[in-house]
Amino acid sequence: MMDDDPELWSDQTLADRIRKHLRRGPTSLKNVRAFGGMMDEAIERERAKGGVGTRAEIWERLLARYQPESPASSLSPPMSANAAARIESDVESVVSSPVRELRSVNIGQIYDRLSDDRSSDPRYRWVGACRGCGAAHQLNGRIAMGHVKGRSDYVVVADDGALYTSALHGTDPTLDDVRCGDRWCRLRRVFDDAKPNKPRSACGARCINATGPACDCRCRGANHGSGL
Repeated sequence: MMDDDPELWSDQTLADRIRKHLRRGPTSLKNVRAFGGMMDEAIERERAKGGVGTRAEIWERLLARYQPESPASSLSPPMSANAAARIESDVESVVSSPVRELRSVNIGQIYDRLSDDRSSDPRYRWVGACRGCGAAHQLNGRIAMGHVKGRSDYVVVADDGALYTSALHGTDPTLDDVRCGDRWCRLRRVFDDAKPNKPRSACGARCINATGPACDCRCRGANHGSGL
């Protein structure tokens, strides 16, 4: 049926369906898989129009196109390129990091329980700077899943035991929103951004004090933003 096949939709219909999902958020495993299919079709159309970049890079550009910016007022949840696969591989295991309480400190969400996300590395760092005052922020911890009322959110279990819901309804573990005074500050997960055939630079103060997430030096992200 045309209504179920993204390949048969017009560009406008496809865009409208993606925006509708982003407003509503993932409500079931079937819903997550459907969103993945819509995004795959959107990526193929973007490439057919001359769009360049990896699948993940095009995915992020499409999210930026369809999704509002403000974490404080928008209900639109950004989903990373691997989010559907990660939700499908959710496991019912006990989180090994100590947690002070099952309430996220950034949005106040109370979870019934937590479980590990086996698809993630043990530990990450998120960095960013407040657009209002310029203050730098970092968050260190591991990714887990917070479960409440039939849905699963990506959460960060910080090194100090505090719990943070990932950006906008917990669907994108690469982003976290933290408070800076009366403002929201968007933190982005550090990643290795080395370019092919380009020598890596030496790791130094520029990397250690960076507030942007991309690292292209020899530490491969290990020291990136650690001095904030």
